[in-house]
Amino acid sequence: MNDTRAKALITLAAGFWIAGLAGCRGTEIEDAIGKVSWFSNMREQIAVEPYEEAPRMPPAGTVAVGAGAPLGAVPDDYNDIANPLTATAESLERGKEQYDIYCAVCHGPEGRGGGSIEGPYPRGLINRLVTRRAQDYTDGYIFGMMGSGRGLMPNYRRMPQQDRWHVVNYVRELQRLYGEEE
Repeated sequence: MNDTRAKALITLAAGFWIAGLAGCRGTEIEDAIGKVSWFSNMREQIAVEPYEEAPRMPPAGTVAVGAGAPLGAVPDDYNDIANPLTATAESLERGKEQYDIYCAVCHGPEGRGGGSIEGPYPRGLINRLVTRRAQDYTDGYIFGMMGSGRGLMPNYRRMPQQDRWHVVNYVRELQRLYGEEE
């Protein structure tokens, strides 16, 4: 087959394809797309429509992570969450492992600040976890802060929730050992 004949066949096939599309009107195209299973799944997915009167609420017994909270703010409903884990030796050990990975770089190994990367603040001024103020935070608030982030602190939602509770137990242990009175 020579090049001229191949080009003619390609042009003819494209013409038939375009003519076929021209014969389809809006709903016919929608119906055709709906017959392909993965197109219909995309078209009929759950979504929040623009200007909906009220957003869907999270399922009962769950906590929305950062939903509608200002950047760096911990939603109020975290204050009321009780730590489901007891501060056992295993919990404190797991909490220390996670703390050393995620937290010590800013908060220091004893929670007194002075970690290796603290940002623009004077060393240890902001990042102390053993102050009286930090001791007054509820377990739920500390847990929520890890999930939401705050100021220069990023959120650590990628840390499994159970590990965040272990870190809360470990922070409480640091506060017991190195707590400051202010």
